[in-house]
Amino acid sequence: MNILLLNRSPKAHSTTLDMTKAFLNGLCQTEPAHIQYISSYDKNVKYCQGDLSCWFRQDGRCIIQDDDMNDILAAMKESDVIVWSFPLHCHGLPASLKAIWDRTIAFLKINMTQGKTYVEHERTFDLTAKKHVVIVGGGYPYYPDNFAAVKTLMQIYLKHPAMACICETALLDASAPEIEPLKEALFARLHEAGIEYGKTGQLSAETVRQLESPLVPNETYIAMINSLAPETKAQ
Repeated sequence: MNILLLNRSPKAHSTTLDMTKAFLNGLCQTEPAHIQYISSYDKNVKYCQGDLSCWFRQDGRCIIQDDDMNDILAAMKESDVIVWSFPLHCHGLPASLKAIWDRTIAFLKINMTQGKTYVEHERTFDLTAKKHVVIVGGGYPYYPDNFAAVKTLMQIYLKHPAMACICETALLDASAPEIEPLKEALFARLHEAGIEYGKTGQLSAETVRQLESPLVPNETYIAMINSLAPETKAQ
Protein backbone atom coordinates (compact mmCIF):
# COMPACT_ATOMS: atom_id res chain seq x y z
CA MET A 1 0.00 0.00 0.00
CA ASN A 2 1.38 3.38 -1.04
CA ILE A 3 0.34 6.25 1.22
CA LEU A 4 0.87 9.89 0.32
CA LEU A 5 0.83 12.11 3.40
CA LEU A 6 0.23 15.77 2.58
CA ASN A 7 0.81 17.77 5.74
CA ARG A 8 0.82 21.50 6.32
CA SER A 9 2.24 23.02 9.45
CA PRO A 10 5.07 25.55 9.81
CA LYS A 11 5.80 24.28 13.31
CA ALA A 12 8.81 22.09 13.99
CA HIS A 13 6.50 20.17 16.34
CA SER A 14 3.11 19.81 14.65
CA THR A 15 0.29 18.55 16.84
CA THR A 16 -1.79 17.79 13.77
CA LEU A 17 1.05 15.71 12.34
CA ASP A 18 1.38 13.88 15.66
CA MET A 19 -2.30 12.97 15.47
CA THR A 20 -1.92 11.83 11.88
CA LYS A 21 1.08 9.67 12.74
CA ALA A 22 -0.94 7.96 15.47
CA PHE A 23 -3.60 7.15 12.87
CA LEU A 24 -1.04 5.92 10.35
CA ASN A 25 0.69 3.74 12.94
CA GLY A 26 -2.60 1.94 13.37
CA LEU A 27 -3.24 1.74 9.64
CA CYS A 28 0.21 0.30 8.95
CA GLN A 29 -0.46 -2.51 11.41
CA THR A 30 -3.04 -3.92 9.03
CA GLU A 31 -0.75 -4.33 6.01
CA PRO A 32 2.74 -3.33 4.83
CA ALA A 33 2.80 0.29 3.67
CA HIS A 34 5.18 2.80 2.16
CA ILE A 35 4.55 6.39 3.27
CA GLN A 36 5.69 9.33 1.16
CA TYR A 37 5.67 12.46 3.29
CA ILE A 38 5.23 15.88 1.69
CA SER A 39 5.11 19.07 3.72
CA SER A 40 3.39 21.77 1.70
CA TYR A 41 5.20 24.34 3.81
CA ASP A 42 8.54 23.15 2.42
CA LYS A 43 7.46 22.87 -1.21
CA ASN A 44 7.57 25.48 -3.94
CA VAL A 45 4.01 25.48 -5.24
CA LYS A 46 2.84 28.60 -7.02
CA TYR A 47 -0.76 29.72 -7.11
CA CYS A 48 -2.93 28.49 -9.96
CA GLN A 49 -2.79 30.98 -12.84
CA GLY A 50 -6.15 30.00 -14.30
CA ASP A 51 -4.47 29.21 -17.64
CA LEU A 52 -6.72 26.14 -18.05
CA SER A 53 -4.69 24.79 -20.95
CA CYS A 54 -4.48 21.59 -18.87
CA TRP A 55 -8.19 21.07 -19.53
CA PHE A 56 -7.51 20.89 -23.27
CA ARG A 57 -4.18 18.99 -23.19
CA GLN A 58 -5.70 16.40 -20.83
CA ASP A 59 -2.33 15.01 -19.79
CA GLY A 60 -2.82 15.50 -16.04
CA ARG A 61 0.05 17.97 -15.80
CA CYS A 62 0.21 21.68 -15.05
CA ILE A 63 1.64 24.21 -17.50
CA ILE A 64 3.73 25.71 -14.67
CA GLN A 65 6.98 23.80 -14.94
CA ASP A 66 9.33 25.60 -12.56
CA ASP A 67 7.91 24.48 -9.23
CA ASP A 68 7.18 21.21 -7.41
CA MET A 69 3.55 20.67 -8.33
CA ASN A 70 3.90 18.23 -11.21
CA ASP A 71 5.94 15.95 -8.94
CA ILE A 72 3.14 16.13 -6.37
CA LEU A 73 0.54 15.33 -9.04
CA ALA A 74 2.61 12.31 -10.05
CA ALA A 75 2.80 11.19 -6.41
CA MET A 76 -0.99 11.46 -6.16
CA LYS A 77 -1.37 9.20 -9.19
CA GLU A 78 0.98 6.58 -7.72
CA SER A 79 -0.64 6.47 -4.28
CA ASP A 80 -3.34 4.16 -2.99
CA VAL A 81 -4.30 6.40 -0.05
CA ILE A 82 -3.91 10.18 0.18
CA VAL A 83 -3.90 11.64 3.69
CA TRP A 84 -4.67 15.35 4.01
CA SER A 85 -3.33 16.52 7.37
CA PHE A 86 -3.59 20.16 8.41
CA PRO A 87 -4.57 22.63 11.12
CA LEU A 88 -7.73 24.60 10.49
CA HIS A 89 -6.97 28.13 9.23
CA CYS A 90 -9.90 30.56 9.07
CA HIS A 91 -12.33 27.64 8.72
CA GLY A 92 -10.43 26.19 5.75
CA LEU A 93 -7.15 24.86 4.38
CA PRO A 94 -3.86 26.63 5.14
CA ALA A 95 -2.62 28.65 2.16
CA SER A 96 0.24 26.41 1.02
CA LEU A 97 -1.95 23.30 1.06
CA LYS A 98 -4.79 25.19 -0.61
CA ALA A 99 -2.35 26.03 -3.43
CA ILE A 100 -1.77 22.29 -3.96
CA TRP A 101 -5.51 21.65 -3.78
CA ASP A 102 -6.22 24.33 -6.43
CA ARG A 103 -3.57 23.00 -8.79
CA THR A 104 -5.23 19.57 -8.93
CA ILE A 105 -7.51 21.11 -11.55
CA ALA A 106 -4.84 19.82 -13.93
CA PHE A 107 -6.68 16.50 -13.52
CA LEU A 108 -9.89 17.97 -15.00
CA LYS A 109 -11.24 18.30 -18.54
CA ILE A 110 -13.19 21.15 -20.11
CA ASN A 111 -16.14 18.73 -20.58
CA MET A 112 -18.90 18.97 -17.99
CA THR A 113 -21.32 16.35 -16.77
CA GLN A 114 -24.60 16.91 -14.97
CA GLY A 115 -25.98 14.83 -12.14
CA LYS A 116 -29.21 15.21 -10.21
CA THR A 117 -27.81 17.74 -7.76
CA TYR A 118 -24.52 18.89 -9.27
CA VAL A 119 -22.56 19.83 -12.36
CA GLU A 120 -18.87 19.00 -12.46
CA HIS A 121 -15.99 18.58 -14.87
CA GLU A 122 -15.00 15.22 -16.24
CA ARG A 123 -11.57 14.06 -15.14
CA THR A 124 -8.42 13.13 -17.01
CA PHE A 125 -7.32 11.42 -13.83
CA ASP A 126 -10.01 10.53 -11.31
CA LEU A 127 -8.71 11.71 -7.95
CA THR A 128 -11.92 10.47 -6.32
CA ALA A 129 -10.97 6.90 -7.21
CA LYS A 130 -8.24 7.11 -4.58
CA LYS A 131 -8.91 6.53 -0.91
CA HIS A 132 -8.72 9.79 1.02
CA VAL A 133 -8.29 10.43 4.73
CA VAL A 134 -8.66 13.94 6.12
CA ILE A 135 -7.36 14.77 9.61
CA VAL A 136 -7.89 18.35 10.75
CA GLY A 137 -6.81 19.89 14.03
CA GLY A 138 -8.62 22.95 15.32
CA GLY A 139 -7.85 25.28 18.19
CA TYR A 140 -11.53 26.04 18.76
CA PRO A 141 -13.66 24.38 21.41
CA TYR A 142 -16.28 21.98 20.12
CA TYR A 143 -18.71 23.69 17.76
CA PRO A 144 -19.78 21.91 14.53
CA ASP A 145 -19.90 25.04 12.37
CA ASN A 146 -16.19 25.67 12.92
CA PHE A 147 -15.45 22.71 10.65
CA ALA A 148 -18.52 22.94 8.40
CA ALA A 149 -16.83 24.75 5.50
CA VAL A 150 -13.80 22.46 5.26
CA LYS A 151 -15.97 19.35 5.61
CA THR A 152 -18.22 20.49 2.76
CA LEU A 153 -15.23 21.28 0.54
CA MET A 154 -13.58 17.92 1.13
CA GLN A 155 -16.78 15.92 0.72
CA ILE A 156 -17.79 17.58 -2.54
CA TYR A 157 -14.39 17.41 -4.22
CA LEU A 158 -13.11 14.07 -2.89
CA LYS A 159 -16.49 12.29 -2.75
CA HIS A 160 -16.92 11.31 0.90
CA PRO A 161 -13.43 10.82 2.32
CA ALA A 162 -12.83 9.41 5.78
CA MET A 163 -12.62 12.53 7.91
CA ALA A 164 -11.94 13.48 11.51
CA CYS A 165 -11.98 17.12 12.58
CA ILE A 166 -10.52 17.29 16.06
CA CYS A 167 -11.17 20.27 18.30
CA GLU A 168 -9.24 21.75 21.25
CA THR A 169 -5.88 20.69 19.84
CA ALA A 170 -4.10 23.50 21.71
CA LEU A 171 -4.37 21.18 24.71
CA LEU A 172 -1.98 18.75 23.02
CA ASP A 173 0.83 21.23 23.67
CA ALA A 174 -0.04 21.53 27.34
CA SER A 175 2.03 19.73 29.95
CA ALA A 176 -0.45 19.90 32.83
CA PRO A 177 -0.82 16.54 34.63
CA GLU A 178 -4.61 16.55 34.28
CA ILE A 179 -4.28 16.86 30.48
CA GLU A 180 -1.97 13.90 29.93
CA PRO A 181 -4.63 11.17 30.32
CA LEU A 182 -6.88 13.04 27.85
CA LYS A 183 -4.07 13.25 25.29
CA GLU A 184 -3.22 9.57 25.73
CA ALA A 185 -6.86 8.60 25.24
CA LEU A 186 -7.11 10.69 22.05
CA PHE A 187 -3.97 9.19 20.54
CA ALA A 188 -5.17 5.70 21.45
CA ARG A 189 -8.47 6.41 19.65
CA LEU A 190 -6.56 7.66 16.60
CA HIS A 191 -4.44 4.51 16.59
CA GLU A 192 -7.55 2.32 16.76
CA ALA A 193 -9.17 4.42 14.02
CA GLY A 194 -6.18 3.69 11.79
CA ILE A 195 -6.60 -0.03 12.38
CA GLU A 196 -10.31 0.23 11.61
CA TYR A 197 -9.63 2.11 8.38
CA GLY A 198 -7.00 -0.41 7.33
CA LYS A 199 -9.46 -3.25 7.79
CA THR A 200 -12.63 -1.66 6.42
CA GLY A 201 -11.53 1.28 4.23
CA GLN A 202 -13.75 3.65 6.20
CA LEU A 203 -14.42 5.12 9.63
CA SER A 204 -17.67 4.34 11.41
CA ALA A 205 -19.91 7.15 12.59
CA GLU A 206 -19.18 6.14 16.18
CA THR A 207 -15.42 6.31 15.62
CA VAL A 208 -15.73 9.79 14.13
CA ARG A 209 -17.95 10.87 17.00
CA GLN A 210 -15.38 9.73 19.53
CA LEU A 211 -12.51 11.42 17.69
CA GLU A 212 -14.42 14.68 17.36
CA SER A 213 -15.65 14.79 20.95
CA PRO A 214 -14.09 17.62 23.00
CA LEU A 215 -11.34 16.77 25.45
CA VAL A 216 -12.75 19.12 28.09
CA PRO A 217 -16.03 21.08 28.35
CA ASN A 218 -16.25 24.20 26.19
CA GLU A 219 -16.34 26.54 29.15
CA THR A 220 -13.19 24.99 30.64
CA TYR A 221 -11.33 25.19 27.36
CA ILE A 222 -12.34 28.78 26.67
CA ALA A 223 -11.23 29.82 30.15
CA MET A 224 -7.87 28.10 29.64
CA ILE A 225 -7.27 29.83 26.31
CA ASN A 226 -8.43 33.21 27.57
CA SER A 227 -6.03 32.97 30.50
CA LEU A 228 -3.19 33.14 27.97
CA ALA A 229 -4.26 36.54 26.65
CA PRO A 230 -1.81 39.37 27.46
CA GLU A 231 -4.47 41.50 29.12
CA THR A 232 -5.42 38.57 31.35
CA LYS A 233 -1.83 37.96 32.40
CA ALA A 234 -1.37 41.64 33.17
CA GLN A 235 -4.20 41.66 35.71
